[in-house]
Amino acid sequence: MARRKGSNTGIPGLSFSPKRALGISKAQSKLSRELGIPLSKSGRQRKMGAAMGCLLPILLTIVLTLLLSSIVAFAATPQVTINDAKKSDVMAAIVPEMTTNGFSVKAINEYSVTFSQYKDNFWASVFTGSTSFEARMTYNVIEVGNNVLVTANAQIVSFPGTAREQISPANDQINGQIQIALDRLRIGFDGGYFYGFDFEGKSKYWKIVGITPGGAFDQAGIKPGSKIMAINGISLSQMNTREINVALSGGEGAHAIFTIEKDGQSNNYTIAKYYIAPKYKKSKIITPVTPI
Repeated sequence: MARRKGSNTGIPGLSFSPKRALGISKAQSKLSRELGIPLSKSGRQRKMGAAMGCLLPILLTIVLTLLLSSIVAFAATPQVTINDAKKSDVMAAIVPEMTTNGFSVKAINEYSVTFSQYKDNFWASVFTGSTSFEARMTYNVIEVGNNVLVTANAQIVSFPGTAREQISPANDQINGQIQIALDRLRIGFDGGYFYGFDFEGKSKYWKIVGITPGGAFDQAGIKPGSKIMAINGISLSQMNTREINVALSGGEGAHAIFTIEKDGQSNNYTIAKYYIAPKYKKSKIITPVTPI
């Protein structure tokens, strides 16, 4: 018959423990209560289980934050230079453009304007009861000689307006979308060549939400609701801001191959840029003449 651990009597039901006899077990138990640190194996296991139970909500919060911010990636700041314009001209164009697209003005001064837009999120409601996160966009407008430099940065705010509020910089794909918007702003002042579509960036594709009438995409028969999956054969999920800018760069005669998905079917379209006339007015700038 196998003996129970701690028994050396060989008699069933009768065991002898030197630790109990010498009072060591009792002393360990008292010391454990005073220190708050379990000294036995079973006590350590119970303590670990309780700790994991406390950590679970924290881990869920971290995972949710990563989902909302779509994995933070630090990219170059989107920027554009508008020639022969004044700061007031550019500010007057930015505000109506953003408010038309569903943003509200959060803060504004002479040199910058910050916009805000709330978006619903299912996972936020499941884990926190908060049904939305906030997208914040700040445009900085600086006059450099006769030109205006516009830079933009975006932030994703999870749990807005709560004690858990966390702010993360925009990821690389969102910055790519902002850069395209800035290029369109420049074309609005200077004129230029563009493809003629508005989109909402997703993690693996761009959802087309608007088509410029008479533009290149309109002439190709592409409709809102379609998805741009790749440019020049490269999936959007594998392209960073610089690669997207290179793929869509160029003026007259520039073109790109867009992989468009609609109703589960995917087709390639070779589309060339078309000219867009200026729509914003510039204040007259008089360049001082240096006497000879």
